[in-house]
Amino acid sequence: MEKILITGANGYIGSRLIFYLNKKGIRPIALIREESEWPFSLDAEIRRGDLENGGFLSDATADADIIFHLAGAKGYDRCMEDISKTVNTNIAFTDRLIQAVRKEKIRIVFASTYWAYGYNSPVPYREEYPLMPTEPYGWSKALAEKMIMASGANYIIVRLANVFGFGM
Repeated sequence: MEKILITGANGYIGSRLIFYLNKKGIRPIALIREESEWPFSLDAEIRRGDLENGGFLSDATADADIIFHLAGAKGYDRCMEDISKTVNTNIAFTDRLIQAVRKEKIRIVFASTYWAYGYNSPVPYREEYPLMPTEPYGWSKALAEKMIMASGANYIIVRLANVFGFGM
């Protein structure tokens, strides 16, 4: 069985993905910051460490076959308030993750956003439309997408919009 690693595992989408995988009999790996708590009764192998440490990331991802990269700063207001945190979380962390798995044949599923299209893009959004983000959240996700595309990784990019569901 393939090993699935999830960044952002203690966020809403990550925890719901783990819940789904558990129902399928899969015990994923949850990659979280060393200071983060694990408040869930979900079945996951917890790998807690310094996400700014490339050595830790290399070790933590070494046996993964698939990475669901869900971690990141989110939302217009939060990203506008602290642009340097947005850059560190959405761009620099993505770069460190790519560097950690560069030598491995790991598939990456990246959670991006429709904000990458920007305000001037026609609606409904289409995958072939150019990315023209107009604010820090969209910029950071669009750049992270481009970094993943240029890395040579086997990837899927999902541009999410209006995430909602059970427990929100």
